[in-house]
Amino acid sequence: MAATERTQVGIVGAGPAGLLLAHLLDRQGIASVVLEARSRDYVENRIRAGVLEQGTADLLTESGVGERMARVGLPHEGVILRFGGQDHRIDFRALTGKAVMVYSQHLVVRDLIGARLAAGRRIVFEAERVSVHDFDTGHPCILYQENGADRELECDFIAGCDGFHGVCRPSVPPGVLTELPNVLCTCCVGTVRVSWKAPTPIATRISASNVRPSLRSKPPPSRRREDEYGERRAEGMSRYRDRRAIAPR
Repeated sequence: MAATERTQVGIVGAGPAGLLLAHLLDRQGIASVVLEARSRDYVENRIRAGVLEQGTADLLTESGVGERMARVGLPHEGVILRFGGQDHRIDFRALTGKAVMVYSQHLVVRDLIGARLAAGRRIVFEAERVSVHDFDTGHPCILYQENGADRELECDFIAGCDGFHGVCRPSVPPGVLTELPNVLCTCCVGTVRVSWKAPTPIATRISASNVRPSLRSKPPPSRRREDEYGERRAEGMSRYRDRRAIAPR
């Protein structure tokens, strides 16, 4: 028989969405348990997107998990669109009063995991056979296995933060799920090129005038970085350039 645990919100997925939700709920005194199919090492080292919009960066700071981001993140205040042989700078700060922060998603995940575990809150890594049940009742639950043992998590709400291919989306009863399609522009796809010896910081550059776009970023040399972060980032960029980068025009 499955061992039963009770919480207010059961969260499936320990990515940025699930972890930040758990963090914000905890700050409001709302209990939660996070279930993640992968190992902690996997989710903390999986390289994903690396740009945070102003609102996200502000939220991380205000909620107490922005210390490392403030120390090693790279603020970018605009972009340069290049076409017709000329640069056209879009100044975010001048136009909106805001900027973006270059800060890797896996570091956001590390910050959130560290904060949650330091607070003594529960994350179940390598949860197996996860399934969600009883959406249409007042007593939803999540069934899973932890270290081979059957578990049942009773909760008031289930938050499916496990992405498009996760277990939660197909578990929603027909006719209940509302889909909001979002068509993204794919013309400005590029590669990240980092120079650690740039004399001054420049805005992110995106060239979209042809079918071989590029993206280049030069961080200021005076900004302090953690050795591990710098080494991992430089190594990752090197591998990416070897595979796909094309010199900007």
